[in-house]
Amino acid sequence: MVGPVGPPRGILRVLDELAPETLAALKQRRFGLAFAMAGGGSTALSALAGCKGASAVLIAGRLAYSRKAALKMRGFDDDAGFCSAAMAMDLAHAALDSAIGLDDRPRRRLIGVGVAAALATSPPRAGRDRAHLAVVGNGPANGWHLDLQAWPGDRRYQETLTGAAALLAAWRGGGCGSVEPSGPDGLVEALESEAQDPAYWIERVVRGRFPWASCDRGGSWSRRESPPAAVLAGSFDPLHEGHLGLAAAAEGHLGARVRTSTRTLWVFPGRSTALPPFPDEHPWSSIAPPRSWKNRRFFRAPCSSSGPTPRFG
Repeated sequence: MVGPVGPPRGILRVLDELAPETLAALKQRRFGLAFAMAGGGSTALSALAGCKGASAVLIAGRLAYSRKAALKMRGFDDDAGFCSAAMAMDLAHAALDSAIGLDDRPRRRLIGVGVAAALATSPPRAGRDRAHLAVVGNGPANGWHLDLQAWPGDRRYQETLTGAAALLAAWRGGGCGSVEPSGPDGLVEALESEAQDPAYWIERVVRGRFPWASCDRGGSWSRRESPPAAVLAGSFDPLHEGHLGLAAAAEGHLGARVRTSTRTLWVFPGRSTALPPFPDEHPWSSIAPPRSWKNRRFFRAPCSSSGPTPRFG
């Protein structure tokens, strides 16, 4: 547990230093940024908006406090809870959607930052004061948990810490460098990475929340707006000339590169086909789909408007 870092006096000055550093780094990389927040983090928006040239990076920011407003911004309801890692990730996707739809400048990349916070309130809540943050749009998605219990009852300080964490998430999401700007004392220690749940990503594609998703060998998930032309899937243990010949034939037929997928699970919109259970030693045997799927694992096969729907399985 990180101890209190003192009274809130002076923290706004730290935030006013963090914001222009983050803005300058994202501007140099030609990144656009949007926020979607529920319950806290608005100080990140006000700090960035107070910087000269903010419009070069900041595209939009939305803040919700009521549950109904948060769910409308999220786009759907489930049992994940108002303040959860899933909510923060969904808000990050909502922010990225806003950036894609509202951007009016030639930028190299867009990122969305989501915040789901439960700050100090009166009467005190039964659970811990905390915030979940997520960023999507530039490579693998990332999420963090911010434990605010070290500053009980101090909503102003918790709000400012959450805003600083949102700026730090934007810095990290933009790949602005390993030497991060100095935030409030105790922030980095209180900010812990959250592992990505495969079931979350698969379910969101099935819902139609975004076009497709993939997971790399390291277990990092990412969202993409368009799928590859084709994927040749298999165990490839080992990869031999027959596999390469099949990929080459497909490339010649399609006129496009064919990706080879081993430990990467590709999820596409389109026709769904249940796969047989994976052996215990299979790298995807640990996937735990939602109960509503009744133990079925889905592979979303790409559909072609000019030909028959491919069938897998």
